[in-house]
Amino acid sequence: MIGKNCVVGQNVTVGSRNLKEPVLGDNVDVYANAIVLGDITIGDNTKIGAGAVVVKNVPSNCVVVPAKSNIIRKDGIRVNIPL
Repeated sequence: MIGKNCVVGQNVTVGSRNLKEPVLGDNVDVYANAIVLGDITIGDNTKIGAGAVVVKNVPSNCVVVPAKSNIIRKDGIRVNIPL
């Protein structure tokens, strides 16, 4: 399921694993070549950077980038949380 005001870039995969599909919250941006798989939830106001691979839940108000796909910003504060 994809929420309101989402932007999905080119060549993005939003797919199922074991017949479970991801849920994208409102105002989620998923940039080019990102992969979002499985029974996970991407919280509201989150940005998934180009080339990121996301297979675990991401809280609201986060920025996720590749390089082992880490959350680098949460609620406006710089963090480094591995996914």
